[in-house]
Amino acid sequence: MLTLRFMRKNPENYPEQSNQEVYNRSGLIASVLGTATIANTTETTLASYTLPAGSFDPNKASPNGTLTVYAWGKFGATANNKTVKLYFGSQNLSTGANADNNTSWWMEVVCQRSGLSTQNVSYNGQRSGTALSTSSLQQTESEAADILIKLTGTNGTAAANDIVCHGLIVTFAE
Repeated sequence: MLTLRFMRKNPENYPEQSNQEVYNRSGLIASVLGTATIANTTETTLASYTLPAGSFDPNKASPNGTLTVYAWGKFGATANNKTVKLYFGSQNLSTGANADNNTSWWMEVVCQRSGLSTQNVSYNGQRSGTALSTSSLQQTESEAADILIKLTGTNGTAAANDIVCHGLIVTFAE
């Protein structure tokens, strides 16, 4: 599992904050490539990013408070059931358990701050060319606490590389 961190684009310009995670105004705040499940049947974190507390504060972070998370990958060439989930805080988008064989998947979460510790969140994705059940909802993730963003994979049969994450990107809209 890879854990993502972000830093200022030019940390040398901010010596008082050089060891702190802070918002990167360039938009891209994290990315990871090339992780996969191991030979087990437990939900395994393939990539994660902890959004620091206060990241949705319009005075400190993204001007419009919109965060996008995009993940993509491939299912192994087996007839085993496989499940991929993309979490934003307490909610997630799931592919469901399906025996997809040597096909691709992608997932996206778009989250916009709608008020203090409230966000309008849209979940979207596809597996093997089939649209996932999309949803739009209002979440209440606290801005005073870190928010965990993670991608997980669960193998139906203990087979390594049944779920491969080719990438996970976290960005703030500018």
